[in-house]
Amino acid sequence: MKVFDLTSDVIKKHNIFFLYDHDACISDHCIHEIKVNLGIKDLSIDINEISFEDELNQYLSQDLFGERHLIKINIKNAKNIPKINAILRENSSENVFIIKYSKKDKIDFEGLNSLFIDTEIKEFEKNKYLAYLINSYSIDLTSDEINSIEVATANNYLALHNVLKLKTLYTKNNIDNQSSYEGFDIIASIFKDKQEVFINKVEKFLQSLNDPIQFNSLLFWFFKAVYRYKNDSSINLKNLRLFGDLSKFCQAASSKMSLKLLENIIQKIHLVDKISKGQYIDLDAKLEIKKILQICFLKARNG
Repeated sequence: MKVFDLTSDVIKKHNIFFLYDHDACISDHCIHEIKVNLGIKDLSIDINEISFEDELNQYLSQDLFGERHLIKINIKNAKNIPKINAILRENSSENVFIIKYSKKDKIDFEGLNSLFIDTEIKEFEKNKYLAYLINSYSIDLTSDEINSIEVATANNYLALHNVLKLKTLYTKNNIDNQSSYEGFDIIASIFKDKQEVFINKVEKFLQSLNDPIQFNSLLFWFFKAVYRYKNDSSINLKNLRLFGDLSKFCQAASSKMSLKLLENIIQKIHLVDKISKGQYIDLDAKLEIKKILQICFLKARNG
């Protein structure tokens, strides 16, 4: 089973979980969901694979204070899975077992009658995982916010979880200015605000921007989409992950900016990326971002 298919109802039907530990952040969240849905206390017990049977019998015989606990077993050799599964299914305790393994070997999982959870997220599965997390964190997001999060966090699942956790704690206006939400507002300001308002927003945003890479990634994603649309206006903007106001901004930029200008903007964005990573130490990433935004603002109005 893919991790994004893991529901409360599914969890409550099991007490033995085999977890393919492809990404630590995703695995940790999965374990948290299991603990919450099964009412597990904070105490967890780790068992060594080598002395698995002895340690398991020791803990089970001690009754563990009469409470239900989570027993985690980390294994290096996936070939031991059938044996471990058979031993666990023989015990009658109410404890919950999570067996983590990091290598996918050819094993007949279907014949083991236990729940196997796959934490590996393929490129085409990212949207499903994000939808799963949004539901898991019980938060409401607009399509624009979802797009912003997808772009800003890219393949960094730790960053994705952190952004969503922030969303559960604060309203949009309370999130730090360097967040993906504020960066999204800066792009909107290029097309919607008067010059004085735009300049003020950009100045405040850049003053609080500790790490330009995240916002620069957002700029790259948006202007790459504009460039593609400029080349072929028959492209469905939804296929470029552009919805709502974003699609309008893309169309506006495409109508006002030439292909040559868009190429220059993308080259400048690549330059900012190199500056942010320590190259061209005589250049300032924030200043270069400011130049990009100023050019875009002027062209969006005057062409």
